[in-house]
Amino acid sequence: LIGGLVAALPLFVEYSAITKSCSDAWMLGILAVSYAATLPGTKPRWLPGILLGLAIGSRIDMVLLAPLVLWGLWDHHGSEGLWRRTLTTAAAAALTVFISAPWAVTGFVGLLRNTIMFRGVGYWIRESPRLTTLKSLAWEEGLGLVLLATIIGLFLFPVGTKLKRGVLVCF
Repeated sequence: LIGGLVAALPLFVEYSAITKSCSDAWMLGILAVSYAATLPGTKPRWLPGILLGLAIGSRIDMVLLAPLVLWGLWDHHGSEGLWRRTLTTAAAAALTVFISAPWAVTGFVGLLRNTIMFRGVGYWIRESPRLTTLKSLAWEEGLGLVLLATIIGLFLFPVGTKLKRGVLVCF
């Protein structure tokens, strides 16, 4: 499902002949989330962390996917041993970032502050670029149907998983 989504989205099709760090980062980030939510055994402790670290090393904005990776681990494996899995995944991601993008180590705090200020909080004097980006993603990039299917799917979860799904909705 994830592979088909990545292969068919207009954003990836349009940039398929161009090497761009943002498309690599998104593909690595999507892989990290999907592996965290589906891999059995001990691999989920380090493999999603490595993929998330490569995504963050490619593009610092991918640090915003870390809560989704941790949520995937929690949802797939339950609450028992969650702190150990979380710390192992975070350590693997941090080590991978430091190895793949050593220049980011010295300026990490500044990069993170800029990312939060411009992408998260934002301070603009005209129309919010968030709304413009949402319109562009929903209509021009073809994510409108995916967003609609996700919203409908959030109401169809089994009763026992309501808390975990509520946390995902808040993100």
